[in-house]
Amino acid sequence: MSSGWSIEALKHLGGFRSLCTRATRRKQSVLQLGATMLAARLSRPLSQLPGKALSVRDRENGTRHTLLFYPASFSPDTRRTYASQADAASGKAILITGCDSGFGFSLAKHLHSKGFLVFAGCLMKDKGDAGVKELDSLKSDRLRTIQLNVCNSEEVEKAVETIRSGLKDPEKGMWGLVNNAGISTFGEVEFTSMETYKEVAEVNLWGTVRTTKSFLPLLRRAKGRVVNISSMLGRMANPARSPYCITKFGIEAFSDCLRYEMHPL
Repeated sequence: MSSGWSIEALKHLGGFRSLCTRATRRKQSVLQLGATMLAARLSRPLSQLPGKALSVRDRENGTRHTLLFYPASFSPDTRRTYASQADAASGKAILITGCDSGFGFSLAKHLHSKGFLVFAGCLMKDKGDAGVKELDSLKSDRLRTIQLNVCNSEEVEKAVETIRSGLKDPEKGMWGLVNNAGISTFGEVEFTSMETYKEVAEVNLWGTVRTTKSFLPLLRRAKGRVVNISSMLGRMANPARSPYCITKFGIEAFSDCLRYEMHPL
C-alpha cells in the first residue's frame, strides 16, 4: 500500500482513463460524421458557411483534432420560414371573428393588405362600433364586415350563408377561419359566480366550437385551415384566472381533436 493507493486501484484507474479516451474518440467521430452528412445535404459546401473552429488535443498521443461549429439555421435569409404558406392570396376567403378591436381588427386589415378576401365578424356592427366604421371606411370589395355574435346560433348560420353567397365559387369553399372572439375576467374561485364561468365559456369555448362546426363544410371543400386563438393559460394555470384558463385549456383539447379528425381530409 502506497499513498493510499493499491496496485489494483491504479490498474482500475488506468482502465478508466482508457475508457474515457475511447469515448472521446467515438464522440469526435460522431461529430465529424454529422458534419459530413450535413455538408452533403446543403446546397453549398459546409466549409463555405460561417462558423467557429475548436481545436481539441488527444492526451494519449498528442495529436490535435479540429471541430467545426455552425449556427442552427443554414439559411442565408434570417426570416423565419413556415411549413405551409399561401402561394397566392387572390380569391382566398377568410373569416375572422371578434374584429371590433384588438387582434381581430389588426388581423383583418393585415390579411386584406396581403390580398385575401376578408370577412370580418363584428359583435357590434349593428350598433355602429368605431372599429367597424374604420374597416368599412376602406371601401374595399375584399374587406367586408358582417354582424356576428358567436354565442348566437342564428347569427352564425346567417354568416355562413352570407359568406357562401359572397364567394366567387362557393363549390371551392372557404380557405380559412380564425376563431379570435374572446373575453376574459379576473376572480378567485370562491368569489366568482357561476354566471361568470358560463359567460366566459360561452364566448371563448362554445363560440369557437359553434363557429367551427358551422363552417367546416366550406373549409373542407377548400382544404382550408382553422386557427384558434388560445393562450399560454391554455397550458398552465394561474391564480384568479380560472374562468379564462378553463376555456383556453378546452380550446387546446378541441384543436387537437379537430386536427386528428381533419388530417385524413
